[in-house]
Amino acid sequence: MEKTHPKILIIGETFRKNGGGGITLINLFKQFPKENVAIITNDIVNSDPDLCDNYYQIGYDEKQFIWPLNQFQTKFKSGPYIFDRKKKAESNSSGTNESSIIKSTFKKITKKFELDNVLISRPKLSKTLINWISDFKPDTIYCQPTSLFNMQLTYSIHVKLGYEYSIHFMDNNIVSLNKRIINLGLRKEFQKILSNAKSLIAISPAMANGFEKKFNRPFLSFHNPIETEKWKPFVKLNYDYTEVFRVLFTGRLDFPVENSVRSFCSIISRLNQEKETFKLDIYSLDQDTPLSKEVQQFKGVTLFKPVAYEQIPMLLSKYDALLLPLDFSPKSLEYAKYSISTKTSEYMVSGTPIVVFAPQETALSRYAREKKWGYIIDNDDFGFVVNKLTDLANDINIRMNIGQLAVKVALENHDANVIRKEFIKTIVN
Repeated sequence: MEKTHPKILIIGETFRKNGGGGITLINLFKQFPKENVAIITNDIVNSDPDLCDNYYQIGYDEKQFIWPLNQFQTKFKSGPYIFDRKKKAESNSSGTNESSIIKSTFKKITKKFELDNVLISRPKLSKTLINWISDFKPDTIYCQPTSLFNMQLTYSIHVKLGYEYSIHFMDNNIVSLNKRIINLGLRKEFQKILSNAKSLIAISPAMANGFEKKFNRPFLSFHNPIETEKWKPFVKLNYDYTEVFRVLFTGRLDFPVENSVRSFCSIISRLNQEKETFKLDIYSLDQDTPLSKEVQQFKGVTLFKPVAYEQIPMLLSKYDALLLPLDFSPKSLEYAKYSISTKTSEYMVSGTPIVVFAPQETALSRYAREKKWGYIIDNDDFGFVVNKLTDLANDINIRMNIGQLAVKVALENHDANVIRKEFIKTIVN
């Protein structure tokens, strides 16, 4: 008999509102009873206890670098985590500050050269972790990996305890990493993990098609679902603007969008040489980075701290256009060619015209072109972008057609009431 709410163990990503994967996770599981969800993560600090209060923090008992490098590893405590709502979650690191500089430097080096997957030994299933999983008794495992380690841990639990698992890829990073470490002996293990998965899921149809060909396994696709009834009251209806054309960007100011954001800021500044006729407002967590400081030097560009996620619908509809960028570099294309940003469906349902500033080969640009929900700028030539943006500002019919069609596509393709049911069937049945 099919369960209305099966018990699901989530590994990797966590319920958090400061990242695309976390927001997608929240929207996929939002109607689940808290007692039917448990999460294994190493990101306790950002985890939200409102949707789940049964967390296990991955620490030194499960995740260690090979000797002697483990001597420089920051040692995080392992075990079930109980949230104290009176204070912010802590990462439970242990040890003294004597070697903090060395450990910090070591962490930066391993991150820069993507050595985590090479320097970490196989996941260790501690007795505490096994007992915690056995007490929860999940019906299945859902892994949204933020690293290869998450996939290895999922597979180890599958082998030890027999639970089936599904893997949901958000971008091409882990797959491209696997390609780069082929000579280090992990490629066969990566293939084995995929081969034994109950379900393989991509973030976009383009990723599903690409991965099916690459790995010879069927992939389904699920993107960030939206609760359409909550967005409908804020859908944009008026496409007029007065003297200044206002563009909005929300999100991080880092890879793989940093170069395109910088270029767009420069373009806004150029358009404002004689008179301020364009504005770009950026709402980002990144307030003290080199790029965040740089963008504030451009005329017509303003940086704000992010608003609460619940305020996003009202914010989006106040603007004349929304910026959805991806970098044009080969490195960015390798990472994000199959990705569609979490915010895409939210931008679409707002009814505010979306400027898709991304290479034409990307899944984002292809989706916008096929369904005609975005104003596509697929060339980063300065003059070309200036002309395209000016044309958009001068033509209310283009803005209205794009905005209204985007709402229609969002309601058809991203309705949470439909997506959640299909998603649970995929990972459980």
